[in-house]
Amino acid sequence: ASYCIFVERNRPIFERIKVNYDKVAQSAGLIKNSARFFHGDAMSFLKRSHSSFDIIFIDPPYHLTEIIGQDLLENAAKKLNKNGWILFEMPSKVDLKVFKPLRLLRKIISNKKDSPSIAIYCKAV
Repeated sequence: ASYCIFVERNRPIFERIKVNYDKVAQSAGLIKNSARFFHGDAMSFLKRSHSSFDIIFIDPPYHLTEIIGQDLLENAAKKLNKNGWILFEMPSKVDLKVFKPLRLLRKIISNKKDSPSIAIYCKAV
């Protein structure tokens, strides 16, 4: 990927992401402007973005995953490149409905109580 986009609604977390990115970019020797930052709602960003993506990482607030998770996944799927992946972090007890054009590659679940899981999706071929 030539750049990364971060979208965060919570202002303090948004500012922390930018600071952390700058530290990592400097220590890793990354090119300036290899990241873009958007303060706002991820759903709104996905709906209005004209870009497509190789990797989409979704990590909504856990208490909202059952409410907005399916919509986030569906909107992310519309923006996913042909060979792209969606990585969706969610509470282990949540299972999102898999739909065309996506397929679930794998769901990684921790053995620890109340630990998150990560579902990895790709476009069905």
